[in-house]
Amino acid sequence: MKHAISVLAVALIVAVPVAAQTDIIAKLGSSTEEAHDAIFSAFSSGSVYMAGLSDVFKTAGAQARVALVTAAINFARAYTGTSDFARRYGVFREEQNPTPDASTPADAASLNAEQRKGIQ
Repeated sequence: MKHAISVLAVALIVAVPVAAQTDIIAKLGSSTEEAHDAIFSAFSSGSVYMAGLSDVFKTAGAQARVALVTAAINFARAYTGTSDFARRYGVFREEQNPTPDASTPADAASLNAEQRKGIQ
C-alpha cells in the first residue's frame, strides 16, 4: 500500500500531455478501456497489474523505461480524475458496505429470547 501511495505521489508531480498518455497505451499493446479497467482494478483490489505487453519494458533502455513508467503513471493519474472513475469507484464503495444480516436479532431483547429458545 505504501508503494502505491508513493507511485501516486510521483504521479501528482509529473505532467505529460494527453496525446503522449494515449500513445503509451498503444505502445504497450493495450486499449484505453483495458488500461482504465486495470487502473480501477488496482484501486479496488489493492494489487497492481500491467495492461498490455511487459516485453516493451524489458527491451527498453533505462531512460526509455523511466519515460514509459512516467507516461503510464500520468495516464493513470488523468483517469482517476475523470467522472467515469468517480462513478465506478462510488458504485464499488456502495457494494462494499456491509448489509445487516436478516438472521441476526435487531436488539438485546430479541437476542435474549432467541438464546432462551436455543437452550430449551
